[in-house]
Amino acid sequence: GGAGNETYNALPMNPSAREIWKNKVIDVTYNYLKEHNSEEVMFMLIPFYENMSTSRPYGFAVFIMKLTKSNAQLVKAYIPNPLKSVSETISPYIYSTGNLFNVERKNETLHIVGVGFDKSPVERVEAASKSVRLSDLTTGTDLDEFSKKHTESLAGNEPYVPGLLLSQKLGGKGDDPYNVVPMTPKALEAFKTRVEVPVLEYFKDPANKHERVAMTVIVMYADYASTRPVGFIVLCKQSPNNSAYIPNQ
Repeated sequence: GGAGNETYNALPMNPSAREIWKNKVIDVTYNYLKEHNSEEVMFMLIPFYENMSTSRPYGFAVFIMKLTKSNAQLVKAYIPNPLKSVSETISPYIYSTGNLFNVERKNETLHIVGVGFDKSPVERVEAASKSVRLSDLTTGTDLDEFSKKHTESLAGNEPYVPGLLLSQKLGGKGDDPYNVVPMTPKALEAFKTRVEVPVLEYFKDPANKHERVAMTVIVMYADYASTRPVGFIVLCKQSPNNSAYIPNQ
């Protein structure tokens, strides 16, 4: 149903990325709807840019949600979009998620948890979101021993460290296992500089003391069954470019 004659519906793509887009996203969605003609899906695309002046995305995130009682994602993907002249192998992450359910906390925090398909009923966090207020900045908690051990079990044998999807300085809870995942030191630093610091700076302005900052972190995995994230999609208007993809490898 996309309009081919509208500029807002067209973006420059690497030929390999375009082929992946067609085969793994568009065709999969089309075939699903053809077989389930009474169902609907919600289609969301997020392009990522290096800065506010660039017009060519360096990657895309796409989410196609089945609007059924199962509340599952037909497609959850991150597709790199390097320049055609760059000799770079495109390694997208494209998979489906099983039944999703919400975990709501008293501090206005929502975590979406998914369960893997087939013979791998793995429970893992798929996303976290929070409406951050100035008063939240003093309510975060440290990591506890359970969350640390839980992170070790998710990371397997990889030397990852516990990282908070919603940081402690923004009111995130270190004792909430749905808020703690294995992260590389580089990813932890990126969360601090690209997410945490801009929000803290925003609230330093007295004019913003009654405002809220809507923040969502979507967790990307290599497939439907793995428990160690390969990257994070951050949506926050106070962050540079409003959105970012943070690798975790």
